[in-house]
Amino acid sequence: MTEHSTAPSGLLTPTERERLHDSETSQKKRNELRERACDRLETTLEDIRVLYPTLRDSDIESVFTEGEDRDLADIRVATQDALALFVHGMLHNGDDLEWRLSEAIRNATLDYGEDVSVELEIRRGPFPTVERCLQRFDREGMTPENLALFDRLLFCSEADPGQLAAAAESLGIEATPDMVQGELERTTFERLPQTAIVSVDVEPDLDCDPAANQESPDR
Repeated sequence: MTEHSTAPSGLLTPTERERLHDSETSQKKRNELRERACDRLETTLEDIRVLYPTLRDSDIESVFTEGEDRDLADIRVATQDALALFVHGMLHNGDDLEWRLSEAIRNATLDYGEDVSVELEIRRGPFPTVERCLQRFDREGMTPENLALFDRLLFCSEADPGQLAAAAESLGIEATPDMVQGELERTTFERLPQTAIVSVDVEPDLDCDPAANQESPDR
């Protein structure tokens, strides 16, 4: 049986995961793997429409909580990647991010058994030029936002290794143009893997009434 006809337990087989990460995988093979994964992902989206309203709470809990063979940190990293993938898709199809995410958070929290008030504000704009990024790094130094921005400059064709090395220095990161160039040549990613903070737990304040801080609608 060929690899192509072997059904994976998830979207990818272990071999496909390895080959997508392997810098030695040819571009032709990499594109074949992507196309195959996209076909499965389309079907997975249809499956999720069925799974969300039909899975029991205990089923969902069993997937998203730590187990004998599952680490909570890995689950949270994968969850953030999944959310980012969905948001990226919504950007491509012109969806209303604030409304869609707010509705999902509201409905999921109510289904979880809590009342909720959702206030989400998303401000979007064009990606800053390399020059603006460098000015911002010089002015602000290292911040979580600037680190994320710097990471994405590594995938910006307009930035040369010298500029990236200068940007790294502004952020207190040790990097020479040769080091940056080597990193660019070794990467197999289309976009940077996310940095996910996983050691965060939230205890809900269930004594607080979310509706108490909202104005009553005019009648």
